[in-house]
Order: sequence, then structure tokens, then C-alpha cells
Amino acid sequence: MDWPEFNGESSLRAVAEKIIEYYDIGPDDIVGGSSLGGIVAIEIDKILNNPKVVLLGSAIDVTEVNSFLLKLSVLSDYAPIKIIQLLTGKYDVTLLKMFSESDPQFIKMMCQLIPTWKGYLGNSKKLLRIHGAKDLVISCPNEAHKILDGGHLIAMTHASNCEALLSSYL
Repeated sequence: MDWPEFNGESSLRAVAEKIIEYYDIGPDDIVGGSSLGGIVAIEIDKILNNPKVVLLGSAIDVTEVNSFLLKLSVLSDYAPIKIIQLLTGKYDVTLLKMFSESDPQFIKMMCQLIPTWKGYLGNSKKLLRIHGAKDLVISCPNEAHKILDGGHLIAMTHASNCEALLSSYL
């Protein structure tokens, strides 16, 4: 699913509320996401108390996010995001392409919000965590189903592995 157009939402909860409305998500739906999408899925669950939450290479706590990236996030107000996007968009690397095509204001806002995120406080038994053991963005948690040669974009690079784990979970 694509992100809805960014309209200045200034909290992760506001982003979750917008996605709930945009995609008509209800309390009986299984929610999930990859990377930032997983963080927003957790925020959706905080609002709706969904039966299950699927996290693909995502965090349940800010301490799982690469500490160097968290430190860089404070510079997001000063970073020339559009210029960085132009430069990264020239490379044929999926993560860089995704970054280069995102709304610069959305990127800045998410960089500001992630370091202060309160994380997941709910029932960990309803989480399915699938994670690449070689993820450099979000550290691989012990309780995750690990894909040993996977990195941060496991939903794309290891889709069949993720599908098999999802099938057994759902």
C-alpha cells in the first residue's frame, strides 16, 4: 500500500489515524508494515487493538533503530532533503529509490518523530516479527523469525520466506 499524501501530520498517531481513515482499517483487521510502516502499524494497533500485528524488518522500540541514524535525525531540519533525493534517485537501489520518491516534508517529520517514539506497549504474543539478520537500519531482535541472509528490505528481497511465515501465522 502506498502512503497517503502528507498533509503536515505532526505525530505518528496522526499518521496512523490518517491511514486508518484512508484505507478504512477496522479493529478486526490484521495490520502490519515494513520499517516505518511497521511503526505506524503499531500506532494503528494502539488505536484499534487489532487481533494481530505483522512487522517486517521493523522496530517495537526506538532502541532497536540504528543509533547512528537516530543521531543523524536531529539534522533533518537542516539537511537539503531535495538535493539528497536527487542524488540518491540516480542509483538503482530500491531503498534509495523509495527515499528519492518520498515527500521531503514527510521525511523530515518522520526523522523528528522516530527518536521520541514511545514504542510498543501491548501484548507481544499478537506480534509476528520477521527480520533480516543483516539489517543495518533496525537491529534484529532475538524473538523475531530471522532470515539469515536478509537485510532491511526483506519483504522485497525475501518475499517467499516472508510469505511462508505469514501463512503459518495467519
